[in-house]
Amino acid sequence: VSHSWIAGHDGMRASMRSVAFVALFCVLVASPTNALAPHPWRRTRVRPEILRAQMRGESISDRAGPAPPAPPSPPARWIEQPLDHLDTSGVDRRTWRQRYFLNDEWFQRKNAGSDESNTASDHPLAFLCVGGEGPALKPDVVTTGGVHCALMCQMAKDRGALIVAVEHRFYGASQPTGDLSVESLRYLSSSQALADAANLIASLNAEYGGSMRWVSFGGSYPGMMASWLRLKYPHLVHAAVASSAPVQAELEMRGYDEAVGAALAETDVGGSDACVASVMKAFSAVSDMLGTPAGRSRLAKTFGVCKIQTEIPNVNPLQFVPNRAEFVAALTEVFPAQSNDPSCETFGCDIRSVCAVMTGEDPAGLAPGSSELDRLVRLTKNAFGGECIDVDHESGVKALADTDLEPGWENGDGDFERSWFWQTCTEFGFYQTCVDGSKCPFVVSPNLQTLEFNTRVCGEVFGNMSVSEVVTGAAARSNVLYGGWSPGSTRVLFPSGTVDPWRANSLTDEREFSPEWLPTMTVAGASHHAWTHPPRDTDQDSVKRARIAIAAQVDEWLGEGPMAARVATEQNIATEQNIATER
Repeated sequence: VSHSWIAGHDGMRASMRSVAFVALFCVLVASPTNALAPHPWRRTRVRPEILRAQMRGESISDRAGPAPPAPPSPPARWIEQPLDHLDTSGVDRRTWRQRYFLNDEWFQRKNAGSDESNTASDHPLAFLCVGGEGPALKPDVVTTGGVHCALMCQMAKDRGALIVAVEHRFYGASQPTGDLSVESLRYLSSSQALADAANLIASLNAEYGGSMRWVSFGGSYPGMMASWLRLKYPHLVHAAVASSAPVQAELEMRGYDEAVGAALAETDVGGSDACVASVMKAFSAVSDMLGTPAGRSRLAKTFGVCKIQTEIPNVNPLQFVPNRAEFVAALTEVFPAQSNDPSCETFGCDIRSVCAVMTGEDPAGLAPGSSELDRLVRLTKNAFGGECIDVDHESGVKALADTDLEPGWENGDGDFERSWFWQTCTEFGFYQTCVDGSKCPFVVSPNLQTLEFNTRVCGEVFGNMSVSEVVTGAAARSNVLYGGWSPGSTRVLFPSGTVDPWRANSLTDEREFSPEWLPTMTVAGASHHAWTHPPRDTDQDSVKRARIAIAAQVDEWLGEGPMAARVATEQNIATEQNIATER
């Protein structure tokens, strides 16, 4: 029986075996962290307000209301980790202290079984929240779940689970070397972080006794990590839920902006073909104006571009090509596909609202006969909260090149942008491009969002890093290491939302590798792992059903005994492909 879920026009329908409640205990790994953002070389503080809030893990919904009083948060705990898990020679014996949090308020030990036991009720249950890119974990992640871990915490309460949250190395207070120099960042990689998590799991198994079943949960980059924990450490991790996880690393990611265009056309969330056409006309006007000094001056004044400090007094920031690329990137981020929230009520906060403005359905206070460019200006000024648009590329590169930790890092303060940018340069790419001939609605001519521009920033920020030797092959190396769209794991669920641009590189029903062992779930009209957020009455029905289906699949997997991580031989792969074709 297929375990894949497909989202129809009116939501999601599930095709799965009936699942009885499984009274057992296991360990689940989930993500309390923040969202991946496009254009990783852009600093968080220069982003539109809604995207900025999402990146920092803050609530952006005006309907959420005041949060209930949070229970007291447990104190931080620390585990000693090897600096280099991959050094088996014993030459490098350096260690560092990694921060994590633990809450055993709902934990039910019951009877801890032996490693050989396959009986579900013999295995204790716990949740481990794996941190990722962006701001630090907050202590209440193991009590309330926060913005990105609420589903995990609710499942923990219902199942008597231990909850643990661990920070990713080089983010938050978990700083192995005390600086972000290139020499230090050599120890920042997904492989090292996976080994950290595995080491913590083994330590907690020893501390709490018995044979725990681990199921890894994560959203965005931690979703990638969740799936890879199951792939690389199947003897420790029983199953995984990898929400909105772009597991296919890709140097040039054209699919992101193409997916934004598709989201702007999706009628279920208020989009339309007319909206996409209006957006394209607006960017065509921007393109024409960028081609002349007079046009660039008008754009800077009309959109409210910040002044820059140069030796030339009163220079127009858009006279410099890198600043034009920053400017166009800023305009693309005005359209909230990744952060779309259909229940929001503020102006320009979702696809329905921005499309109503772009098509003229909502006059938005503009004079009759306003142009598409006028409407884009209106949305942009709103998105940036009345602040000027910072397009100073040189200043941004200088900030990313700073090797000092941000003030207050000991308490987890900061955005830790240099750390994530390092990982894009050395592991994943994810450089969003928008060029002629693509389905991107934001094309300008000459093309500014090019692969060459994106990768050049790696060399600018990290000094002697070779773009040709390091950056160009980074994504391919990661896909060899983890499998990309064909990971070959078992018991990993991949939920994705239809308006999430990161869907372009996630494992979805169109690319389903093994429906039985690696099922996918498409959540109609949902944005970036929307189902992991705190539940609200105003949530989309598809999101509500996704939460139920995720819990049901986890319960079903918890009833299964151990199995090998990789079962998909070439023959099995061919069989699955034939089945998918027949369906």
